[in-house]
Amino acid sequence: MTPPPGPERPLSALRPIPSPGSANARRYHGSDHFLTLGDGVVRRLLDVLLRLDTIRGVLDESDSTSAQVAAARNDLSALVAELENHIRVSNSAMLDITSTWPTTEPGR
Repeated sequence: MTPPPGPERPLSALRPIPSPGSANARRYHGSDHFLTLGDGVVRRLLDVLLRLDTIRGVLDESDSTSAQVAAARNDLSALVAELENHIRVSNSAMLDITSTWPTTEPGR
């Protein structure tokens, strides 16, 4: 198993997933879909960050009404549930895609 990036193995030492048109693309079938899913997760996290800022603004304000605080708490619960679902679905799809990928490069 290839060690993860870290002090002993910098991120730059890892080989990128080849583009769909490359000679190694057969070994990484679905890489375009994998990257699309990853992009979706990042975009979702950015959306969550923006929504959390709004919720925090309501919860941190001393002059927020009890109705505003209750609505912010409901929004927070819904946001966490949506994020959890998105991560679970994306994780399952990504694991399905990568299940056929080689775990190490030949000669390593």
